[in-house]
Amino acid sequence: PVPASVSLPLNAADDLEAYEGMYVTVPQTLYVTEHYNLGRGGFVTLSSGERLYQPTQVAEPGTSANTVQTANDLNRIILDDGSQRQNPEPIPYSSNPPSPLSAANTLRGGDTVTGLTGVLSYHRGGWNGSDNAYRIHPTVTPGFVSANPRPGTPPDAGGTLTVAAFNVLNYFTTIDTGSAGCGPQTDQGCRGADSSSELIRQQDKLIAALSKLDADIIGLMELENTDQNAIADLAARLPGYGYVANPGGDGAELGDDVITVGILYKTASVTPAGGSETIPEGYGGTDLGSACGSVSDGVFPFDEYNRKPLAQTFQDSGGETFTVVVNHFKSKGSLTGYAADNDQGDGQGNNNCTRTQAAETLLNWLATDPTGSGDEDFLIMGDLNSYAMEDPITTFTSAGYVNPVSGYSFVFDGQWGSLDYILASPGLAPQVAGGAKWHINADEPRILDYNEEFKTAGQLTSLYSSDEFRTSDHDPVLVGLSPGDCNCLMEGDGNGNLKISLEDVIYILQVLSGMEVSPAPCNCVTNGDISGSSLVDLEDTIYLLQVVSDMRL
Repeated sequence: PVPASVSLPLNAADDLEAYEGMYVTVPQTLYVTEHYNLGRGGFVTLSSGERLYQPTQVAEPGTSANTVQTANDLNRIILDDGSQRQNPEPIPYSSNPPSPLSAANTLRGGDTVTGLTGVLSYHRGGWNGSDNAYRIHPTVTPGFVSANPRPGTPPDAGGTLTVAAFNVLNYFTTIDTGSAGCGPQTDQGCRGADSSSELIRQQDKLIAALSKLDADIIGLMELENTDQNAIADLAARLPGYGYVANPGGDGAELGDDVITVGILYKTASVTPAGGSETIPEGYGGTDLGSACGSVSDGVFPFDEYNRKPLAQTFQDSGGETFTVVVNHFKSKGSLTGYAADNDQGDGQGNNNCTRTQAAETLLNWLATDPTGSGDEDFLIMGDLNSYAMEDPITTFTSAGYVNPVSGYSFVFDGQWGSLDYILASPGLAPQVAGGAKWHINADEPRILDYNEEFKTAGQLTSLYSSDEFRTSDHDPVLVGLSPGDCNCLMEGDGNGNLKISLEDVIYILQVLSGMEVSPAPCNCVTNGDISGSSLVDLEDTIYLLQVVSDMRL
């Protein structure tokens, strides 16, 4: 029979109902936008045009974000494997068909398939809790193409120093046996590896990733918060690296959560200047009860919910100093109980108020120069559990912090965005040489990680490699620094703060007219030749004014 032709995006959610049980084809090129259950159920989610992005990654919360969500919901369909089996062997789909999935033969986010043909159905994925959805069961082997190949090396961020932030997905040296035994009081459940063999597999992958990352400073999230054992173990396995002792002394815990943050650094590249610091208990102008609830409760943003930050000032070989502050904000998962932390329906999910209060508190704390460096150069880094347009991130950027790294670092529910950041303070921004994300994790199916559950003896070998891929569920973020230098990277950025704004127009006009002006972070006026005339002149400022006013040129 001739298959009926269907296409994405749909005009309405029930468009496919007329084709249930029918032989269909999708003539378009579709993109892998979700592979979370590829290993468990043998299916992937596909979209047209490109992978789908988290609404608040690309649009302001509220009406704009909800419009993106509606469009996303009409632009996805599941490719199933034609069965209700769980944990299939072999796992059917890879970017090198007809070969099945393996550690060396992956299927990455953004890979493509054209002309998908099969039988359309509407049902759940084969286990209780999976969603009912439209699924195509192929009658012709899908011809996936590797449109997003694995990166061979980390991207070059430039500069003289590389700083990275990396959520390592529960690195615990204590085995998770199912009973309490972790955390500062060893009374919380452990996470991470469930056996000694899993721990070895996890360690091998993580050390491969960190070694290849080769950053001078690495801020880590989701480390076991017991005696600094986890970060000490990593430093011992990485020649040339040391780790920052917590404010209470080497081996002291940081806060009372079962997971914590930490800092690794190359001892030949940078030197800690003084000790580390964190936000003390009870610090903040407004407690969470007042800010996010209805009654003052004396609980401040870093007393509970948000993990304690870790701040450390470093000095490079040239004597320049700057301070890194590693963070892990409250997730969008379990609720705090404050009314304003309930999902407000604007795309920001749960606990946005508590995360926003954390951002405000962190800025106020840094303004006090907590490490006593006398230097206003800060990098706020880590897993902020907020997408790019959400309130916590705009709180930082409204205070002058610059986000030099765009793109995704995480996927949830088939939608991509960044939860991971390295934000530069206004004074440090001109010293940023570049930045990027290293896409070794989010793009990879979770079945390729170190875990051994639900895998056959053959799959324990075929689905595992002691390389950097699928070390975690978050991608590392990298920024290149040239401490003490100016990096005039952005055409039209007259004052060198890595943003195009009216300030650049004013600054360029003042300099060109010979006015005595207050020094900008960097004088990047020579970078303002937008018109290509080989001169920086009034024509460039007019063009820049048009860009700033969002005129279409």
